[in-house]
Amino acid sequence: MMRVDHGEWNFKLINHERTINPSSALYFSVFDDPSLKLNDGGTQLTMAVQHPLTDTSSMYARLAYTDWHYRATYPYLGAPYYQNYDDVRSQMLDGEFHIDHQQGSNHLVAGLDFSQDLMARQQNFYSSTAPLGSVGTDINPLIKHSGLFMQDEWLFNPGWLLSLGLRLDSETNSNSTTSPRLGLIWQANPAWTAKLLTGRAYRSPNAYESGFSQGTLYLSNPNLQPEKIRTTEGVLEWLQNAQTRWVLSLFDNKLDQLIEQVDTGAGLQYQNGNWVKVQGAELGVEKTTSTSMKLQSSIAYNHAQNGLGTSQGNSPNWIGKLSASAPVFDHAAYLAGEIQAIGNRTFDWNAAPYSVGSEVLANATLTFPNVLTKGLQFQLRVTNLFDRDVQVPASNEMPTPFIPQNGRDLMAKLDYAF
Repeated sequence: MMRVDHGEWNFKLINHERTINPSSALYFSVFDDPSLKLNDGGTQLTMAVQHPLTDTSSMYARLAYTDWHYRATYPYLGAPYYQNYDDVRSQMLDGEFHIDHQQGSNHLVAGLDFSQDLMARQQNFYSSTAPLGSVGTDINPLIKHSGLFMQDEWLFNPGWLLSLGLRLDSETNSNSTTSPRLGLIWQANPAWTAKLLTGRAYRSPNAYESGFSQGTLYLSNPNLQPEKIRTTEGVLEWLQNAQTRWVLSLFDNKLDQLIEQVDTGAGLQYQNGNWVKVQGAELGVEKTTSTSMKLQSSIAYNHAQNGLGTSQGNSPNWIGKLSASAPVFDHAAYLAGEIQAIGNRTFDWNAAPYSVGSEVLANATLTFPNVLTKGLQFQLRVTNLFDRDVQVPASNEMPTPFIPQNGRDLMAKLDYAF
């Protein structure tokens, strides 16, 4: 990644590439075959400018171009042995423009954004040794999106802030969608703050979910509709002292028209399913010690239920987090550690019930912000510090109900800012 800031302008270039050889027999391919290979990567170029218009208003504009690819080889046993290939490439142009205006006790933001697919090619084909009747696909379903948005923050009384937001989105093959948002914040005194937040958002089906088709294996669904979520949250914050802050959150979220893959008997197809409701609470605390150590901890409990009246699969009832960071080597570096704990989960794999036990994982990071010279940052990170055996639930397209995860991993990163 490279970023350049010059006055009001910002330029950013991101390029990444990776190739992996998973042993998990994706899409019922041959287990642990060395020819099973996945490659993805791409380039993104972004240009942005923020310019003051008056003493109380400014404008922001951004334009980005993204070129992304995914290629894969899947080996299969047959008579004879054969291979299947994915070749996917996406080129997209997207941008945003908004005006930020402060007038008395009102802070108004209004603007528009858009995205336009220049290419959304999805190709799948077989080697010459594939069985007769094997069907590939070659589609290019271009999607265009545009949106208008507005938000007003109104300090209508000392200690009271009202935030109102509204989005109107239009997208190819989908109906227009309205997404409102409301927030009411009351700061009773410097120590206590209460918030009531609610809103609605959506996610449109992507080109793979709605357009991919391959004989009787996978069926497209051009009538697939966006999934929508309604969120409501109440938050209470207590600043115990200058070093300690407590946060209690109660939430009630409902997801409608969940997009999920189902077996129709004639092939796998993405369809809009029923609703899922998640209700729960989270308690967190942040503390800074006299030695500049920062501590953060939280515990969340929730219950997820679906429209069938049963608990939602692969949804833990509790999640706990603990993190700490502190300067070391006379403030020449920073050492950070985190522990993540998650409760047991139940799920169905090919109509059979399974469960995953509780898990506790620890990670550690050592960062030197200015090594050898100013602006040169070196970071060393260890994930799954204690090399625990971790498995996650698999989809119905996998040959086993569990996918083993990496053990202890050591990663090094070098960044230079100038």
